[in-house]
Amino acid sequence: MEIALSLTRRSTLITLASLPLPAMAKAAKPSRQSGPPVARVAPVSETFFGQTVVDPYRWMEDPKDTDWEPFLRGQDRHARSVLGSIPGREGLRRRIAELSGGTAIAYGIQSAGGNLFYQVRPVRRGANGAERILIDPTAMKSSDGKHLSLDWWRASPDGKLVVYGLSPAGSENSVLHVMEVESTRIFPERIVGTQYAQPSWLPDSSGSFYLRVADPAKIGKVDYYLNGPELLHRLGTDPKDDPVVMARGKDVAVTVAENEFPYVFASRSGEWRPEADQAQHVA
Repeated sequence: MEIALSLTRRSTLITLASLPLPAMAKAAKPSRQSGPPVARVAPVSETFFGQTVVDPYRWMEDPKDTDWEPFLRGQDRHARSVLGSIPGREGLRRRIAELSGGTAIAYGIQSAGGNLFYQVRPVRRGANGAERILIDPTAMKSSDGKHLSLDWWRASPDGKLVVYGLSPAGSENSVLHVMEVESTRIFPERIVGTQYAQPSWLPDSSGSFYLRVADPAKIGKVDYYLNGPELLHRLGTDPKDDPVVMARGKDVAVTVAENEFPYVFASRSGEWRPEADQAQHVA
């Protein structure tokens, strides 16, 4: 799922009272259309851990396949013809725009160091302070020109830093970054393989715990997500030296399967409260 701190998300509210009942009843019966294009079937079989899986549409993963674009365009034409023929659709669209236009929804609200962080626009000075954009993925490109997505983020307890993950072209292959809020300076360290980092800051904001895949170089391999370790990164240090604080087999008292992710969470209060802070949790 793509999340952008800087983009205003609009809510969608549908009211059935905006259209007469007969019109709504007719909406369930679109006019008769020719059927959608039928996809080519070309089965590909693979065996994973003793289980054979057959994928009849693997060819769709190749954007250079000559059948792919015509199939997409045909599906688009068919969908538009069906949706466009629904009686009352334009009136419903206008009514939705009237009710939802200009309504912004904030997600993932975090209060830290007198700042208020959230996923519409990232930070403001206090609850009534001015908003300031920290990260705008729509204005960013990767080194090879691909669009970047913001996958996750977490403000430090003192509100001075934000740790966040960026990935190119919707891949969700996150690279961990750290930004200084006041100056928007980005720290030099980059940590790859942090798709599900679930970062948790140390109480003094000197670093954070994070989850990484066992071997980032194995991207696309069957065992890419197996045996991922939880590490601790301290700001200003080389990520290559980050110690592993939890992993499968590291602590005999904690059972972790090879397909489970061990997350470590630091409590801001300094006390372990399992109902609120989950100081240690295996997902």
